[in-house]
Amino acid sequence: MASDPRPPADATEPATARLRAEDGNTLVLMPAAVLVLLVLAAIAFDGAAVYLQQRRLADLAASLANDVVAGLDPASLYDTVRDPDIDPGRAADLAHARLAAFGRDRTLQDVHCTPAVDGSQVTVSCEAVVRATFGRALAPDRGTYRVRAVESARAAVS
Repeated sequence: MASDPRPPADATEPATARLRAEDGNTLVLMPAAVLVLLVLAAIAFDGAAVYLQQRRLADLAASLANDVVAGLDPASLYDTVRDPDIDPGRAADLAHARLAAFGRDRTLQDVHCTPAVDGSQVTVSCEAVVRATFGRALAPDRGTYRVRAVESARAAVS
């Protein structure tokens, strides 16, 4: 058996030829990379949307607190010794009327706000459910998020 005097093919073959023989191996990874990027973008979008709706709920709670303080008991305005009082029954009625005027929203669902009156200060606590846009497609059991906001206002006469 005679030995072959030629060197092995791998040693003499140029690097580009070896790479050309592996064409398409990285092409298989591209759909997976695009899918990972799409999932990450969907998660980022849903996170930003939930944060935005939580800020809207906080704005609603602040406006309700200010509206309730504006609807304070008129008789307490004439008391020069202490701060004006907020009527709790009137505060609840006003908060429910303002909440009804807020209307139905596709993104904020099951909105519930409760005012708590302590003398001349009112604290409004609001809760709502936010539906995620892409979350239902990625994980059907994680399609909704519960958000909460608490804001307060104080009545003062200057």
